[in-house]
Amino acid sequence: MSSWPHGRTTVLRLLEEGSLEFVTVNTNFAKRLCDEANRHLQAVQAIIEVDPSGAFQLAYDAARKACNALLTQQGLRATYKNGHKAISDLMNDQFCHNGEYAVLGKLNSLRRSRADSQYPSELTPSISIEDATYCYETSVDILKVVNEILASGQLGAFTDS
Repeated sequence: MSSWPHGRTTVLRLLEEGSLEFVTVNTNFAKRLCDEANRHLQAVQAIIEVDPSGAFQLAYDAARKACNALLTQQGLRATYKNGHKAISDLMNDQFCHNGEYAVLGKLNSLRRSRADSQYPSELTPSISIEDATYCYETSVDILKVVNEILASGQLGAFTDS
């Protein structure tokens, strides 16, 4: 396994600005994050009709944790400094270059919708069941792609040299 061939400049920039940090590569932790994401998605199915906003939050969290598993596999971790944005930027720059993993690029729009619903104004529309369903379905697709990438054995530790 070697470093993923795309997104190197973005990784280095995010490391420099403190939005990412190096950690020990941990395949077991990456698996745990995917397992947690899967459980979140199961919970979404139980609450989506009753609490679309809560379901959206949980589905987004599942997608973010799944994507975080890709960082963990590279020995990277998002920090509290713009961490959610850093993860979505990395998904775009590392994995969406040829369309094969394009669904990972949708994390950014989910992130923005999640932020709008977490910090609404009086003009912010409520999350609908349709919004929550879209987030759920997208998150299911994201988790599937993350599991494929992890199972491929192609994603190795990121090195800055």
